[in-house]
Amino acid sequence: MITYHQSLKQTARAMASARISGVSSLLDPRDSVDRVKMFIEGNYEKRIEKLLSQAALLEDVVEYLEDRVIAYVQELPLAAYDTGCTDGDRFLQWLATCGDLTDEQMDHLVCQRARLQLEDIARANRLGHVRFQELWSLKDKLLPQFNATSSLIVHVNPIRCRTVFRTTALLDEEDITPANVVVFACRNNMRTAVIEAEGIAICETLQSSPLAISQLIEVSPQLAAEDIVDVVQESVEMGLMALG
Repeated sequence: MITYHQSLKQTARAMASARISGVSSLLDPRDSVDRVKMFIEGNYEKRIEKLLSQAALLEDVVEYLEDRVIAYVQELPLAAYDTGCTDGDRFLQWLATCGDLTDEQMDHLVCQRARLQLEDIARANRLGHVRFQELWSLKDKLLPQFNATSSLIVHVNPIRCRTVFRTTALLDEEDITPANVVVFACRNNMRTAVIEAEGIAICETLQSSPLAISQLIEVSPQLAAEDIVDVVQESVEMGLMALG
């Protein structure tokens, strides 16, 4: 005999997969199968549309993307408490395991995953994003004053994440691959840039606390002072760092 818990689990999985037959046998005779069908099919279609929008970067490079989304939805019902972003990232992980993507397609996939991750970071730290963008808006005024002896404080963009590209499909042709890439928020958009080892080290140092350039030089003995200044200047220009 099916337990109440099993009944709920079976119903949830059937509804998430748009399988009406898995629900109809569990309905009260007074309930309408047609109403349940409309509800299930509506949510099913919305999930597919949402996943396609979250994989938009792959639309022109991965064949039969919608068919793959449908296969994923049928194989993996939406779990309880899943959000749209976690479902989108889980689809991209699933797609990566299919084993038939080229390196260029994989670069588009990891870039899309980084964008979804960045959206999550931004939602969790909206205030940090606003504060950083206010500081960055002063770059044209403050950058000319910046040098190795400046008292200006260096801040790193809190809305950022890193990934690795295997090809130059999303980079300049002269970039060397595999390339460490940082994806970060700039105003209300996202930017992508290759980041060298020096930039990674400086970002990690500034993660815990903003520092004056003299302090940054002091705590980074493995890096030349002029290299640190150059990295900060370039990073401020692009929106990865700000001065204040």
